[in-house]
Amino acid sequence: MKKRWLAAALCAVFLTACAQQHPEENIVVSVAPNFTPLGETLREGETVQTEFSQNMVSIPDEESFSVASMDWALQLFDQLRQEGQNLLISPLSISQTLGLAANGMKGDTQKQLTDFLGQGITLSALNQKYTSQKNHLENYPQTDVRIANSIWYDNTISPKEEFSTIAADQYHAQLQAADFTDPSTAEYINHWVEEHTEGKIQNLFSSLSEETKLCLVNAVYFNGTWEDEIPGYAVREGEFYCTDGSIRSVDYMHSEEIYLHNDRASGILKPYKDSDLAFMAILPEDSMEEYWSGLTGEELLELLASAGEETADMVLPVFEIKMDERIKLNSVLESLGITNMFDPSCADLSAMAGEPGDLYVSQVVHKTFLRVDSKGTEAAAATGMAVEAGATMVPQERKEVIFDRPFLFAVMDLQTQTALFLGVCETP
Repeated sequence: MKKRWLAAALCAVFLTACAQQHPEENIVVSVAPNFTPLGETLREGETVQTEFSQNMVSIPDEESFSVASMDWALQLFDQLRQEGQNLLISPLSISQTLGLAANGMKGDTQKQLTDFLGQGITLSALNQKYTSQKNHLENYPQTDVRIANSIWYDNTISPKEEFSTIAADQYHAQLQAADFTDPSTAEYINHWVEEHTEGKIQNLFSSLSEETKLCLVNAVYFNGTWEDEIPGYAVREGEFYCTDGSIRSVDYMHSEEIYLHNDRASGILKPYKDSDLAFMAILPEDSMEEYWSGLTGEELLELLASAGEETADMVLPVFEIKMDERIKLNSVLESLGITNMFDPSCADLSAMAGEPGDLYVSQVVHKTFLRVDSKGTEAAAATGMAVEAGATMVPQERKEVIFDRPFLFAVMDLQTQTALFLGVCETP
C-alpha cells in the first residue's frame, strides 16, 4: 500500500541590526525563559518548582489552551483568505517555531508572541505545552509523525546559553554553526528541510543575506492512511460548484463517516489508522463568506465535539491544493498584534543573541501543499522568518454531506485538539 504523508517546515532567519542599541523600557525581568527538564511532565492545573527554574510554572487546562490555539489559527487564516481562492496553512509548524523564537525574546517583544499563541500564557507554560504536544504526536504507533527543529547560527556570534538549553531540551533542536557569507549555507539548510520532509519541501530559501546571523527551522512530517480506505468503485465523477459560478468535473469519494453538525454547518470526521488523528471537513449551511463571519475557535471545537455514533454518507472530492506563491505573513502578524519583532527600533531578541536592537524580524513567509484521495492525505508546508538589522448507531433519518461547493477542512489530533493543517477548498 502506498504510504501517505504530511510534511511541514517552518524556519526563522536572523540578521544583525543596524539600529542603535538601546534598552527597551519596562522590561519584565521574570519573563526570562525557564524550562522543565525532560522526564518531568506537568499535569494541567499543576505548578511545580524544579532545580532548573526560578519561577513557578502554571499549566493551563487543555481545553482553554486548545481554544486559544484554534482562535489564533483562524484569525491568521481569515486575514490571509481571499474569496474564491484555495488556502492552506500549518498551525502546528507555525506554533513550534514561533514558540521556540519567543524564548529568544524579552519584554514586550516576547509578550506579544505569547499573548498571540496562548492568550496570556507564560512562556514556561507555553514551552511545556509544545514539548508535550511534540512528544504526544510522535508517539502514534501506526502513523509516522515527526517534528524536527534546528538552529543555524553564524560563526561570528554565540547564542545565549539559556536559549540554547531550552531549544535543545524542550524543542529537541539541533544547533549548527554556519557561515552565512557562503551562498552554499542556504543549500545546506534547504537539504536539511528536504531530509525531514521526505523531499516534499525543496528550495525553502533561494538565498540568504550575508547579514544573516541566525536561522531557526522547523519541519513536520506526517505519513498515514485512512482507517478505512475507500475502494475504487466508490470513487465516481461528479460536479463541483465553485464560488465564481463555474462548474468543475471532479472525482468524488463516497463513504460512511462520523457526522458533525451545529446550527451553521455540517461535516464529517474521517479517522486515520491511529483513530485519534482524523480529517475534518466542514460544509457551511450558507456561503463560505457568511460562515467565516464570527467563526471562533470555540465554535469550531464544539463542532468537532459533536462527533458521536451518528454517521452520514460522505461525498468528498479528491482534491489537491498547492500554494505556488509564498504567503507573506509580516503584515498579517502585525495586524494581529505582533509588531515589535518587526521593528528594529524596539525589537528585543537579546535572549537569543546580542543586545536589544541587534536583531529584528525582517520577513515571515509560508508555503504549503496538500492532496486528499481514497488512500489518505499527502501534504507539505514551509515557512521562513528572516531577521535583519536594527500547524455506530444507525440514525432514524439518513444524513448525507455532499461537499460539492467550497468547504473548510483540517487535519486534527483529537486528543489535544491540535490542527496540524487548516485549509479551505474553493476549487478542487
